[in-house]
Amino acid sequence: MVDFEQGKEFFKESITGKTRLFDRCKNILLKPAQEWMAIKVENPSAERVIFGSLCVLAFLPAIGKMFGRDDFFVALLTAATIYISMVISVIAAAWILTRMARKLESSDDFTVLIQWIVYAWIPMFIGGCFKYIPYLSWVEIAGWIYSLYLLYTGTEVLLKPPETKRFAIVALAVIFWAAFYALASTGVGNILHLFR
Repeated sequence: MVDFEQGKEFFKESITGKTRLFDRCKNILLKPAQEWMAIKVENPSAERVIFGSLCVLAFLPAIGKMFGRDDFFVALLTAATIYISMVISVIAAAWILTRMARKLESSDDFTVLIQWIVYAWIPMFIGGCFKYIPYLSWVEIAGWIYSLYLLYTGTEVLLKPPETKRFAIVALAVIFWAAFYALASTGVGNILHLFR
């Protein structure tokens, strides 16, 4: 069961700079092999990763999507849809992968899978800020490409599957995330646009 009170504390710690989240972002971008090893020896709770990292990082693409919109209320609804969809899709993809772990011969630890997806998605989260900034929208595409690379390199360290299953795990993670993101954004977007 998720402890929301503890989650609120983790979220506050992250947004006030009392955690290593900034260092984690910098290190996963610049020294991914070393950072995956550091992540491997950590033992955080799922709440700490979800509320202290995912819920903070998901703000980045949501804020990025607000730029380039004329109507502030529509921009706010769009950002809320992206934020909620991002959080739901990462959690759902990790949960589904725990159910498939035996077949994939990888870790079935939900916390490890959440760490793997959230920290591999850091370049994608950061890149999402640049989508509507003229001449910098390419950063979003670069973020996606680097996130795929991080997913692949992180499987060996965190999930420990056989070499032959690494690509399948990455592909399934992306497919599940994309499917859940599409479903969540459609559902959440329709609900939020009722308030328009």
